[in-house]
Amino acid sequence: MEFLIVVLIAVIFIIFAGVSKKKKQPGKNSLAAGNLPSRLGIKDGMNLEHIVDRLDAAWNQEYFQQVKARLIEKGEIHPAEYDWYELELKRFFILSALLKNVPMYNEKTDKIWHEMMLFTKSYSRFCEEFFGRFLHHEPETGEKPEEQKGFERGLFEFVYMQLFEAHINSENIYGKFLSNKLSSEQIRAIEEKSEAELLRDLFHPNVAEDSETARLTASKMKDDIKEARKINLHKSSDQPVQSRISSNSDDYLINNLLVFSIFHYMPENKDDGGSYFDPNSAINHHNHTHHHSGDSSGCSSSHHSCSGSSCSSGSSCGGSSCGSSS
Repeated sequence: MEFLIVVLIAVIFIIFAGVSKKKKQPGKNSLAAGNLPSRLGIKDGMNLEHIVDRLDAAWNQEYFQQVKARLIEKGEIHPAEYDWYELELKRFFILSALLKNVPMYNEKTDKIWHEMMLFTKSYSRFCEEFFGRFLHHEPETGEKPEEQKGFERGLFEFVYMQLFEAHINSENIYGKFLSNKLSSEQIRAIEEKSEAELLRDLFHPNVAEDSETARLTASKMKDDIKEARKINLHKSSDQPVQSRISSNSDDYLINNLLVFSIFHYMPENKDDGGSYFDPNSAINHHNHTHHHSGDSSGCSSSHHSCSGSSCSSGSSCGGSSCGSSS
């Protein structure tokens, strides 16, 4: 009898060990199909080409293939989605090369960054070659008011759309764009501060050749707010704002973000919780034929969640992040 009990315990242990070692299976591919934008989808006229070249030179393929293989092996990211999340990490790194503080708004993109840092020598070498310094990962600590999170997210979107072409998967990954506005204080600061003061307060390019890119970004931020101020709103609140900027460009989205921020108003035809990158809309230049919900919950383990568990204090729905670069 005792022998049978011992055998039974051994069998149970073997089964349990096999289950515990079973590889986590990635979820269903939830991003839109299509080719990645060339050159990271950088915008013309912002002097970003040299930064992309430097990033490419620092991007050691052997190192990053190891990072990719480990995350796919662990089932953290679907193989068909990986390159999109890596694209957004590269964009995040470019933002971090220019700005003082950049929030991280997606859990899977953050996982790639975390995995990179486990290869301490390779990560340190990458940082030195691209940033000219070590890029730290500061976790989100403490609770911020939801309104403040929203203002931070609004500023992130403002700068993001200055530098990169938005894609349907930008929204699938980060959550719905233009749901948050800039604060009146942020608007006034950008308007009233000199270009030099804005550069001092928001930017810190560590590589000398990036200074012109930072200056162009600060200048365009000021110009865009000035242009948004010129828009005449309809007296009736049930009429949509008509932008003078062509809806075939991302400038239309920037314009709407600023109008929303300045006047606390959004166009009625985009106030239904739908995507600003609707594949049937003129503002989606990539002409995709489908739109999935995606990993839009940022730092949350479930889709469409605004309160799931996270590596900070919430999800991207309310503007909170997984932490930031510094």
